[in-house]
Amino acid sequence: MRIVPDQAYDAVWAANIVEHLYAHEVPLALSELARVVKPDGLVQIIVPDLKYIARLIVDDKIDQAAYTSNAGPITPLDMLFGLRSAIARGLHYMAHKTGFVAGSLDAALRAVGFAHIAIYYVNWDLLAIASTHTPLDAVYMPPIMRQLLTRDAASPVATR
Repeated sequence: MRIVPDQAYDAVWAANIVEHLYAHEVPLALSELARVVKPDGLVQIIVPDLKYIARLIVDDKIDQAAYTSNAGPITPLDMLFGLRSAIARGLHYMAHKTGFVAGSLDAALRAVGFAHIAIYYVNWDLLAIASTHTPLDAVYMPPIMRQLLTRDAASPVATR
């Protein structure tokens, strides 16, 4: 992302990307997201929730479909290690190399300079909404995201 200027974007969306990095690469990637978003901008990150996956595994559902995507049934093993059918076809970049629970995602975002963070459980994923300088209630976001931040039933994991 070196060619992207500092504070160039109002918003950055990283859905199901960060888990494909090695753990030691995550701080650099998150730092780059913090660098390219404007001070009053918003970063949204979606990653699989390892706590949800672990519950399914403990319940002996490791190879049972947790949900169905456009790619077909997705099992806890797929959620944990990456979509096995895609990896088997040679798409090795689909392998997951790290993972998160709410606390570790919050810590990773704070470590690179995000000061305002909300993390929610959304189905089998964690959704992080973060800003480097501006409180989330003052950041522009689409109405559906604003509803998520404000509704009681959203089950916030960590908000600041």
